[in-house]
Amino acid sequence: GGSTGSWSQIKFDSYLATHLGELWSSTDDRCCQLVLLSPATKDLISRNPTLGLSVFTTIHPQNETEWKKMKPADDPLVHPLYPPKVVKLLKSMTPRPGGNIHEIGMAESFCSFSLRSGKVNGPLPIDSGRALAVTYLESAIGIATGRPHSQSSSLDSSRPSSSFHPESSRDEVDERNKADMHDELSYLLLEGVISERGDEDGDIDSTLGAIYRFKLRRLLSWPNSKVRSERLLGSLPTSFLREHALLLGRLGRHEDALQILYSQENSLELA
Repeated sequence: GGSTGSWSQIKFDSYLATHLGELWSSTDDRCCQLVLLSPATKDLISRNPTLGLSVFTTIHPQNETEWKKMKPADDPLVHPLYPPKVVKLLKSMTPRPGGNIHEIGMAESFCSFSLRSGKVNGPLPIDSGRALAVTYLESAIGIATGRPHSQSSSLDSSRPSSSFHPESSRDEVDERNKADMHDELSYLLLEGVISERGDEDGDIDSTLGAIYRFKLRRLLSWPNSKVRSERLLGSLPTSFLREHALLLGRLGRHEDALQILYSQENSLELA
């Protein structure tokens, strides 16, 4: 009957995810291209987003011990081509309603995080291309899986680009590639907050928007964040006071950040 069919589908999807994951983790260019271009990959992501994502995230370190053991060359974001290609693929996807859409690898609880619009009390549902890309990038940077603070990670990655200097070291290129993906994540999260608001909502976040805002603030507060703050500041709506303050703090402009927080406190008291 129906249950037999659904079980065989789950078994097939699990087998397919394992096979595609092994091809992806082989780091063989032909295998990786096959995974990125295969209709089987898109079908799996569409049908079962959590399992589909695992194809790309299983090789990521899953806890602090694994991050500490990782060699720099194995960093999920070091490859110059594959992370952007995975993000592009995921953003193009629309998971089918009714699939397994719950976020994977969620160690933190949102229950303690509260905004004026209410509490964030659940993980991000993987029900859109944006949510797929956000979940992949968060896994790749290790923000929720205990990646230890890197001493080489500068507070801000807004230093001048050296892309026009052919003598750029491999380390510089790697750092640029990583910063590009941190920027991509920050814009996806900002987009998530804004796009989840209705015309009548004004500056009040929806439940889903509040989850995106939590993730955005967490990224901007994270010691390992490589977001280019000057660039993101230019895209922030003026009402995002806390986010403005976090970015100004990352740029070392602590007086400006305090001024924003002080004015926010006063406006809350006046409201």
